[in-house]
Amino acid sequence: LAPAVDDSPGTRLVGGVKNVLDITLAAVVVVLTAPLGLVAAALIKLTSRGPAVYAQARVGLNGRVFTLYKLRTMYHDCEAVSGVRWATRSDPRVTPVGRFLRCTHLDELPQLWNVLRGEMSLVGPRPERPEVIAGKGLADEVPGYALRTLVRPGVTGLAQV
Repeated sequence: LAPAVDDSPGTRLVGGVKNVLDITLAAVVVVLTAPLGLVAAALIKLTSRGPAVYAQARVGLNGRVFTLYKLRTMYHDCEAVSGVRWATRSDPRVTPVGRFLRCTHLDELPQLWNVLRGEMSLVGPRPERPEVIAGKGLADEVPGYALRTLVRPGVTGLAQV
């Protein structure tokens, strides 16, 4: 049974204002952080093989799968060996440059492109990978997990804010 969605005019107005703010702020932050992102991408390329930016399928609004972009913080193609799994605190798959990028959250900068495309919001529930949702049974094990797909996923979550 699908949860009820509040589609009142007030809710639509607030959602529209949030969307305009998300896109405006994302555009400003992209311009301001572009040099930093380019330096980070160069460091990734200089210290490990593989692309600096990687794309990954994630579950977003209304359960639709979209492509999320991040600066690569792990060794190239590491899941071919480890399989799909969540990262741990001292994960050996993370590169030295990747540790710094994760610590400073600079690896998240490419997700601003997802915000500009309307696939994500600046603040919302973090999107998860489809295979993790299925493999860990999150929708069945976590009460209300499906509610997360009623809003755009966020670059950052409420817990971090």
